[in-house]
Amino acid sequence: MLASAIVVQDASHYMKGFLPIPLLASALLLTAGCDFDFKGFIKPDDTRPGPVEHIDADERRQAALLTPTLGPIMKEVRLFRADVRSSFENGNYEALDQQAGELAEGKQVFDNGSWKIHQFYVGIGERFGRSEDQFLHDKRRLERWMEQRPDSTTARIAYADFLTEYAWHARGSGYASTVTNEGWRKFGSRLQEANEVLSPMWDSENLDPYWGSVMLRIALGQGWDAGDYRKLMSYLHASYPKYWGYDVSRAYSLLPRWHGEEGDWERFAKITSERPDGLGSEVYARIIIRMAGFYGNIYRETDAQWAPTKEGLEILLEKYPDSLTILNSAARVAVLGNDQEMAKALFEKIEDNYVDSCWKNTEQFVHYRTWARTGNW
Repeated sequence: MLASAIVVQDASHYMKGFLPIPLLASALLLTAGCDFDFKGFIKPDDTRPGPVEHIDADERRQAALLTPTLGPIMKEVRLFRADVRSSFENGNYEALDQQAGELAEGKQVFDNGSWKIHQFYVGIGERFGRSEDQFLHDKRRLERWMEQRPDSTTARIAYADFLTEYAWHARGSGYASTVTNEGWRKFGSRLQEANEVLSPMWDSENLDPYWGSVMLRIALGQGWDAGDYRKLMSYLHASYPKYWGYDVSRAYSLLPRWHGEEGDWERFAKITSERPDGLGSEVYARIIIRMAGFYGNIYRETDAQWAPTKEGLEILLEKYPDSLTILNSAARVAVLGNDQEMAKALFEKIEDNYVDSCWKNTEQFVHYRTWARTGNW
């Protein structure tokens, strides 16, 4: 059994004043007692100016003309999620169980590297909104699924996934000091129930990989200690060593706003990228893409390293050349890494195919592109 559920007595036990960005990814680790040597990694030249939030009139005009691009891969992902959601709303539970089993066993991914089993559960939870009534409708659907198919692990994982989101919904989007006592009570009880639903699946044969994604979100909310995180991550890495979502989630939980100290997530990124059975520099780049949004310039403000990031980005770009999301993400990170040559080449491929999830806004996209082309801020 992993960490037992925690009854909320003090809001600080759960967080340091922040609300997490949901993992719909999604959605979502171990550094204590280790010494790390970053020799051989070269940080960008800190004497050169980096990105700034100033654009001229011409750039504003360019930005005004841009419209978000979805691209064929993300269209496929969204259609896939819509079909899953439709099956869920129509009560096609047997078909959902069969589909989840096939996706998990086949370890299938989309052409951007996203695991299809992950998007399957995202699709189940893709309700129209986040009102209390909408949560309650889904709760009844999930309970009906479990009643009709009591042996369905898919239904229980989906239900625990629902409970974790419902917990954050109860907490609200404000700082910890703004959460009511009732909000904390619901937050704690729903996370506890989710943990109780999933914990019996520990050591199950043919474990669904999304089980680990939900457990990591529970761990984040309940504030598990390093030892429990270590057990969980060791188990997940042994079960699915190339399921990169685990590593991205754990790195996020090591931000100082959560359960980490300065430098923790960077050390974890280095360690997990060196696992012999993992994804190497590819997972390092995935982590950097996720974490870059929490800093003005991740390479100036943290111990993140450009050399392994670039190596990982090159792997991603070769494996998934048609992914506009990866192209946009790589271009943004290349600018932060002061690699003008790489950034310029990427923007030439991107052209005006702006993916809004990868950027702060259209102005940032245009301004970064200007620097890549001209070297001028």
